Amino acid sequence: MNNSISEDSYAILLLCSTFGLKGLKYSNKGDQFKPFTPKEWINLSRRIIKSGLGRPSALFNLTPAQLMNHLNLPEKTADRIYYLLNRTASLTMELENLSKMGIWVTTRAEPNYPVAYKRKLKSNSPTIIYGAGNIDLAGLNGIGIVGSRDVEENGKVFTEKLAMKCASENLVVISGGSRGVDMIAQEAALKAGGKVVAVLSDSLAKSIQKKEIRAMILSGKLLLMSAFHPNSRFTAYNALGRNKHIYGLSKYTVVTSSDFQKGGTWKGAVENLEENWVPMFVRGGNDVPKGNEELIRKGVNGISIDEVESNEKVEEIFKRKLSNDVNFQIETENNVNNKDIFYRVWPIIEESLTKSISEEELARIYSIEPTQVRVWVKKALALKKIKYVDDIHFISSVFYNKQQQDNQLNLFNSDTE
Repeated sequence: MNNSISEDSYAILLLCSTFGLKGLKYSNKGDQFKPFTPKEWINLSRRIIKSGLGRPSALFNLTPAQLMNHLNLPEKTADRIYYLLNRTASLTMELENLSKMGIWVTTRAEPNYPVAYKRKLKSNSPTIIYGAGNIDLAGLNGIGIVGSRDVEENGKVFTEKLAMKCASENLVVISGGSRGVDMIAQEAALKAGGKVVAVLSDSLAKSIQKKEIRAMILSGKLLLMSAFHPNSRFTAYNALGRNKHIYGLSKYTVVTSSDFQKGGTWKGAVENLEENWVPMFVRGGNDVPKGNEELIRKGVNGISIDEVESNEKVEEIFKRKLSNDVNFQIETENNVNNKDIFYRVWPIIEESLTKSISEEELARIYSIEPTQVRVWVKKALALKKIKYVDDIHFISSVFYNKQQQDNQLNLFNSDTE
């Protein structure tokens, strides 16, 4: 097997990717077998855990009858697993070909898989990731910059200035690698000496053939990632699916230009509002697209070109705006619906819980009354959202578990939540 990935990853690739399927489309019963979709894989991974087999690699060398027995599966599904797993030679050849092109593959079974995906996207995190470049960039503090392909001049200027500001403050720019805002942000950040993670929806293999792209990848400044096969062509479905991956890697995301009720930028922003993956901001001010105006009306914090050009650091701007938002909610809703306040505010506070912290420190960061912090911390503890590391300090349960659990639990922590 390929030495760069574990046997668990090998099993996942065989079950969930199209690698090596050309010569193995049919069983001797005439059934056609397709790879497992992300949703199907989640269900199967749960069965693996409950069965006592524990890991995907335990499925190797089991007969269809044994698969049926261990996993309580219908015969056709057991046949599907068996035949998909028995194409290791083809998979090995394809992985070697990708490696020669400079493309790596990882899965949720690997320790280098981005923790942010599991923490934020949970079961929506991609099962397989293809990439070119240093995957460690995906674990650094990143600011998502998203927007329309056809961006107006003011949006272009804003995007360039924001990306350059991020670069100067050692913040990774995370975008989609497409025409328009994505490429404007990418090129501005790289030109300013910064680092970029481009989450592609298609043509990874084609993208790395460009001389300037390969140069940036080799310099360690650029990482290309995709949840789709490196030779995938553009589809609207893939583009929409990619949106959540940009948000999932970002600490904060900024929408610089959006159409109203149409387009991938609008749909991605609305989806983030519904799922609350990450704090989001929208370019405000005069002459912004209607989509921007409507997102701000929905309660999204606006950010102006003046703020981007100021001496205030990007993260300080975001924290100030979030702090104002938290205090506004306390003042206007504290006596109306305390449950709603907690669930709206806690995702913001949780951004500070990636390391141990005290109630006093948390109150100081967000300028919140200590008594209010104490109420929320008590509720978070009851809901098992935090865990105390000593008598005073606590940390997000997700990060505590990440540090304490073994690789097996870490592999499935997003599947079993």
